[in-house]
Amino acid sequence: WKEAFNIFADMRSAASRSPKPNLQSFCMVLYACADTTEGNAWALAIGYWTDMRKDKITPDFDAYDMLLLVAERGERWDWSRQLLDTLFKLNAPSTVTMFNAALNAARRGKRWELAQSLLREMSEELLLPTIVSYSFAVESCEQADRFDV
Repeated sequence: WKEAFNIFADMRSAASRSPKPNLQSFCMVLYACADTTEGNAWALAIGYWTDMRKDKITPDFDAYDMLLLVAERGERWDWSRQLLDTLFKLNAPSTVTMFNAALNAARRGKRWELAQSLLREMSEELLLPTIVSYSFAVESCEQADRFDV
């Protein structure tokens, strides 16, 4: 993953003859952030996201999926909630994948209330939760010692 970041930094360099980063290259570097076990990967992803916006590159739903994946793997449940809210404000179509990423972040953060809220929102968005969705919600209750829910 470090090599991917180095290649990307070279692309961004003003002196570089490489092509300038586009949406696909930003998505790939976000995926590299999600794929690493480094604890600060989510902070790197925020930096890349900011750079993408500065470069006037409009994120698509894959970019948001990648960012949600970074939030999930970085156990940033609060950030995944904010991302979903941003998507709703943009009238972006909701996907089960997006909700599952947020549910997994809630599970990792032991946020059972958030997990329940996300399941309700899935229904409101007319999305059918999968076995994975329910598993993440149940595990979030287990990890928070909430067996009464």
